[in-house]
Amino acid sequence: MKNLIVFICSMVLLSWVNPVSAMLPEEESPGETIRILYSPDLENVARASAEAFMRSNEGLRVTTKLIGDENLDAWIRNPGHIVFVTKEFMKGIDSRQARINVVGREVYVPVMHAENPFRDEILKQGISPAEFARIYCEEAGSWGAVLNNGSKAALHPYRASDPYLTSYLCSFTEQDPAEIGGNVLGSCGEVIGVVQKEKGAIGFCTLSQLRDLEESQGTSGLTMIPVDLNENNRVDHFEQIFGSVDELSRGIWIGKYTGTLYSRIFAVTYTGNPAGSEVKLIRWMTTEGQELLAAHGYSTLIESERVAMLAGLDNQPFDTGTAERSEANASFWLLLVTIILAGGILVTIVLMVFNKREAVLEKRAPKAYEKFMAETTGVPGGYFFDRSHTWTYLEKDGKIRVGVDSFLQKVTGTITKVEMKVAGEKVKKGETVMALIQNGKRLQLKSPVSGIIREKNDKLQSQSSLVNSSPFSDGWVYLVEPTNWMEEFRTFLTGQKYSDWIGSELARLRDFFAASGKAEVVLQEGGEVADAVLSGMGPEVWEDFQTGFLKN
Repeated sequence: MKNLIVFICSMVLLSWVNPVSAMLPEEESPGETIRILYSPDLENVARASAEAFMRSNEGLRVTTKLIGDENLDAWIRNPGHIVFVTKEFMKGIDSRQARINVVGREVYVPVMHAENPFRDEILKQGISPAEFARIYCEEAGSWGAVLNNGSKAALHPYRASDPYLTSYLCSFTEQDPAEIGGNVLGSCGEVIGVVQKEKGAIGFCTLSQLRDLEESQGTSGLTMIPVDLNENNRVDHFEQIFGSVDELSRGIWIGKYTGTLYSRIFAVTYTGNPAGSEVKLIRWMTTEGQELLAAHGYSTLIESERVAMLAGLDNQPFDTGTAERSEANASFWLLLVTIILAGGILVTIVLMVFNKREAVLEKRAPKAYEKFMAETTGVPGGYFFDRSHTWTYLEKDGKIRVGVDSFLQKVTGTITKVEMKVAGEKVKKGETVMALIQNGKRLQLKSPVSGIIREKNDKLQSQSSLVNSSPFSDGWVYLVEPTNWMEEFRTFLTGQKYSDWIGSELARLRDFFAASGKAEVVLQEGGEVADAVLSGMGPEVWEDFQTGFLKN
């Protein structure tokens, strides 16, 4: 009965498809017109982008519209429609239905006078979000109160009367807007001017402004204040990203900067095939449009990020027009109805067969699965993953850093030795490039890229467990000069595709142990795989895992 109801509901929903589609925004020819819906904070850049894009692309018309009460998901389903938003307005978009491209960032960074009397001390220990809360919300008053050094030297905090900066500071300090204090000036430019004069002052400005000062004057007269994110009164290795604008920009891309002080600028289209004009505009925003973003005070994408973004655009298919789409709609719906009617009985039978199994699965607590997925897919931005369970990262000099993904090291447990090739050796994608060893048991991994090894991580010779504890930083394995990067890059997985693949790998892992007759040893309550499942297994299981699981 349950399955019959499911089938009937499916048919009822189908009957609503055409009425719902009629309610979507009016569809225009994507080859001639692009419609941009933008959030209020991006009004100037959205309008300027539309005008500049039309000037360089004759025959294309771009219209803009401020976000109102529109159904954003319905809006972007139409070819030729794009939504430009920052993070505050992404809440109105279902990410499962959207193709999300990052074209720039709005970044705020804390700064002090370059000759601040406590400069060395601040650069060594940083200032934590909690201390920033004291400075801006409780008026710490002196540097001694922040640095615990007994100094009574006055500390003067400044900030701009920018509602978006205020919002970011609220998130950063975990305080209400009414509690955010400090000396309020008209703009970040005024804040910069004051901090450049007062050695005891601090303030917030945009990263784009710092870049402009460095490029126009050779120096900004300011020093960025390191943020002590883990509040341990020292700037750890992963927090050492404040040496220059370029260094911080790269740190932001790979996820080392606090997300409370910046927002990505998103260009959002439908997850289905985007129109050719949409892809053209996003490509323009990623290339020529970067200068326009910088002119409006936004941080541009770093070179490695632009390369990755353009490669992604090259890989995504797009529609060339809507005339064929319109003519095909009637045939499509007729075919769809026919398929559903023909398959309805089969679907019902399949549901009945698996109904009992689904009932069992529904009762299982998903916590173990969610924990495993979070720990294996929650990685910094900028990393690309290969099906050999290795990752690659494109450095700014064009070399490729290579390491082992979280999934594999989580399955093996602590690695006691890493066998590596030597610098100067050539490697080829798909051929053995390293071996992970645990007390004599070993797994061989294939190379994700082709090229020449320029450096290997010598730390792994004495600290092999870095592969487990710091897989994406200190636990890297090789630095490779690639010979076929742009071609091999297309095969890598990122974002949701990587997450989906890891989910399928986890299911395949359960099947592997079930088939080996060891399910009762490795599966926890709820059927989830325990951490370091291979650690307690003998060399024969490792060999089976090598040939039966790591066969791709």
